[in-house]
Amino acid sequence: MGFNFKPLSNQELNDLTGPKILEEGIYKFKVLKSKRTYSKAGNDMCELQLKIYRDNLSAVIFDYLVFSDVPFNILKVNHFCDSTGLFEQYKKGDLQEDLSGLEGYVKISIKPESKDSYGRIFPKRNVVHDYIKQEIPKEVADVFFNDDVKF
Repeated sequence: MGFNFKPLSNQELNDLTGPKILEEGIYKFKVLKSKRTYSKAGNDMCELQLKIYRDNLSAVIFDYLVFSDVPFNILKVNHFCDSTGLFEQYKKGDLQEDLSGLEGYVKISIKPESKDSYGRIFPKRNVVHDYIKQEIPKEVADVFFNDDVKF
């Protein structure tokens, strides 16, 4: 006598084992780990492992801060420092190497599934769109400080 079971489709299996995708929006984050590394162009880079959370939703994603002469890269460093309370270090151009434990707000987007030049497929995933200033963003404040809530 054999084993009886209900087979699952590939989509059902992916739903069980694939990455959990959070909705786009503003979330709190905490840096779980930071590691000094180098970009493909040889610039100093910090690899960040971030825990993203809001209410009972959470995910872990990676992001990168690249220290180069490219203004867009420094803009991201600026926003990260502003979000985590390190703006004074940013103004001096000297950021500590260990960023573990820092917290702030981040805007999360969804990067659609993509294929590279070798034909490898990368599933859709959450990415950091931008870091948000340390003040509570309006979208978050509207949820927490709603005058319609009766006491």
